[in-house]
Amino acid sequence: MASNTFVHKHYEKVILAALLLLFSGLLYLQLSVVQKSQGKKVDDIVNAKEPPADFVKTDYNAKEFSREALFDKNNLSWHGLWEGKNPFTNDKNAAQVDMMIPVKMALCKNANDIHLTPISSFPPIGSEEKGKCIFCHVTLDAPKKADADVVDQSKPVSDNDINRNGIPDTWEELHKIFVEANGDEPAPIGDNDKDGFDDKEEYLAGTHPCDPKSHPAYVTKLVLNSEKTVADVAFEEFLDSKLRSEISNIRFEDKIGADRGKFRYTSNGKTRRMETCKVGTEILYRKRATSDPKGFVPSIGFKLDKIDTEEMSVQAKNGNVKKVKVPVAEIVSVTDPALRFKCYKNQPIITGHLRVFLLNTVDQKNYNVRIGEKITLGSEEFGEEEYTASAILGTGAETVLILKDGKGAEFKVALPAPAEGDKAGDTAS
Repeated sequence: MASNTFVHKHYEKVILAALLLLFSGLLYLQLSVVQKSQGKKVDDIVNAKEPPADFVKTDYNAKEFSREALFDKNNLSWHGLWEGKNPFTNDKNAAQVDMMIPVKMALCKNANDIHLTPISSFPPIGSEEKGKCIFCHVTLDAPKKADADVVDQSKPVSDNDINRNGIPDTWEELHKIFVEANGDEPAPIGDNDKDGFDDKEEYLAGTHPCDPKSHPAYVTKLVLNSEKTVADVAFEEFLDSKLRSEISNIRFEDKIGADRGKFRYTSNGKTRRMETCKVGTEILYRKRATSDPKGFVPSIGFKLDKIDTEEMSVQAKNGNVKKVKVPVAEIVSVTDPALRFKCYKNQPIITGHLRVFLLNTVDQKNYNVRIGEKITLGSEEFGEEEYTASAILGTGAETVLILKDGKGAEFKVALPAPAEGDKAGDTAS
């Protein structure tokens, strides 16, 4: 009876003691198993059989297993790594590389850590540019033409061209796009990834012909529209649409002293004079209102930025040409400093250097671009490119538009080159 009373009163301690005994038993069993396993390994090593007489032990400290030997250019062939699509083919400044994607690699000669890096880290062969290893960030010199240890991305070593289409057959076979020539006719040049660039353009640019997002920049497909490029742009086109309906034919009338100018405009067929304007202030015009006989003076959105004189050749009544100094004013947009106009005395304010018309030869899309505006080329499927119109140089047939990308790189867009037939016709005439 007493024992039952003890168990009843101290049942928690009894249960805890039982669990402790169980845990101790399991721990002892585990230690026994580990000890027997280690003993067996020791026995296997001690009682190991002698190797056969012709067995040669490999010395992994030997020279042929050093990093320099393992990564020697003469022992490696990277040709087989180029079978799949590779988005890094044309990426000269890749920030990272997914090593699950086949990428052409080359030896990075870091003095402290010799390793491989994608070929796109190196500048073109023979170039004076500098590259950077994407792993250790050491500066990489361009390989020399004589002893280059990387492969030229843009042109394979072999330049055989059995199908006579201007593209090395090895490059076509590498990308599985080789087509046999049709008799005496060369093999056709296709656009396998439908990105607007044919296989020859992809080969010359070093891009992948079967990857729609790997292609030369779309900006290379832009030309100036020859029918509209040389046309002058009227100043009124840059005014607010409501303002254009109220006033027109804005002219610089004359200067007053060194820092003031007079302008006039046409409204409802009548010539009216604007408020006298000081350099650095906005150009205002007076608009009469029936409810306000005193009128008010709203801004045209431009300010007078500079007043000067220029020497010009003028033909007199007797036919002689003489040099005269003519007042000239420069006005600039209040919101967009890139819109700047030069205004000569008593002449309409016009310019041909603030806007151009572009044509994309891939999809025949037209662009109307002003200085400072952005245009977006391509698509989500083929990759988008954004550029800003930064300058328009030259006139007429020599007009050139300068576009800048997000990194500040400049691209020139000019008129399309005349066709061979056009050249011949010009010569004959």
